[in-house]
Amino acid sequence: MAQRNDSTASRPFETNSNEPERFVKFREWVAKNDGFIHPLLSFVTEAENSGAFALDDIPSDTTVLSCPFQIAVTPEQASKAVVQFFAQNNAGHSSILGWNERMRICGYIIAHWIAVDAGIIDSTPILAHLPYLRTYPPPEALSTPLYFNEEEFELLKGTNLYTAVLTRKQELESEWQQCLASIRDCGSKHTEQFTWKRYLAATTYLSSRSFPSSLLSKAPTLSSSANPHPVLLPIIDVLNHARGHPVSWSVNDSPQGLQFSVIQHKSIPKGFQVLNNYGPKPNNELLLGYGFVLPDNPNDTTILKIGGSQKSWEVGKTGDEALLGLWEEILDRLNGGRVAEQDDTPAWETQLEAADVLSEMTQAQISRLPDVSRIKDKDVVREQVRKMIEVYVEGQRQILDRIGSFAESQRQAAIQAAKDDGIDLVFDESDG
Repeated sequence: MAQRNDSTASRPFETNSNEPERFVKFREWVAKNDGFIHPLLSFVTEAENSGAFALDDIPSDTTVLSCPFQIAVTPEQASKAVVQFFAQNNAGHSSILGWNERMRICGYIIAHWIAVDAGIIDSTPILAHLPYLRTYPPPEALSTPLYFNEEEFELLKGTNLYTAVLTRKQELESEWQQCLASIRDCGSKHTEQFTWKRYLAATTYLSSRSFPSSLLSKAPTLSSSANPHPVLLPIIDVLNHARGHPVSWSVNDSPQGLQFSVIQHKSIPKGFQVLNNYGPKPNNELLLGYGFVLPDNPNDTTILKIGGSQKSWEVGKTGDEALLGLWEEILDRLNGGRVAEQDDTPAWETQLEAADVLSEMTQAQISRLPDVSRIKDKDVVREQVRKMIEVYVEGQRQILDRIGSFAESQRQAAIQAAKDDGIDLVFDESDG
């Protein structure tokens, strides 16, 4: 499934048990590998209704999917298969083993596509995930910014995401070139088939479907302190996302070994979509990695950085830690600049100046945000893309407005503190 928040989740959809052939083959592969798909789940791939839907009422606290650890796609498993598939000599073995985790898994995905084109997939047992990979949407359906056309991408100019996309593209192109060099050193006859188009698609599938490796444990955790890397969990990743949807992920033992399961804690009426919950994510992460956004996303954030500072602050719609951290850094900068010559500066004066600095930072960022509403030509900018950018930009504007309001409250507090010291501050109209 395309990994997105689907508006059809809140209304029933007329479905039946006649699934696309690729999902019929996928079910057979799942059963053969001791996985589990609830029999009341039906996969639909229509443009407006792609997802897994309930054929009949599914009660609460039901396990709907299970993936044995043995069919997870891990960097370790992928690198063994990639070496065996591409290496015609020993020269490039060590080079391939030096790939990062993303390169290894993406190389494994691409190897399947190459083997299919070469007509050798059935005779290449190390490439064991073709029925699963065939459930992916086609590349032309992918909607991350790396798939935007030039005019669409330019609409991100002035946002944090614009630079993030450029950085991501540079990283991926560098990785792809490294992969090509390794495969060429191995003497592989498949070098020309390892294209940039395929590498971009593989990395997009991985970013939108991967789970942290820290879940592949008897004591799974989402803690970043575990230093996880991405892994693919076939079966588990077929569900679309809904923020706050009540599910749990569990690891349990079975006669076939450990398996990872998704449990739905809310009953699913017939015809409604069965969903997963990826956790709280801001729209910049959702758009860059998954290709969708959430309107009025309470987890939205924006990045602010003081000129010359090594520190950046990710400020959200709620929560004070990052905003107060930014504020304290501005105060420290101003106080540090005065120590040598004027250490008796009243606190309200520094506070007033800091409020002006923060307000100017915020206004400058707001002024750079694109005006997406002016775009009318649907032949140049796709409507789906325009709407996603509009939602993303509006979220950025709301956060910046919040920061501006905070700066104004600090300014008013400084004015009152000055008044308490017997000083009435007078401002020009241009100073507010």
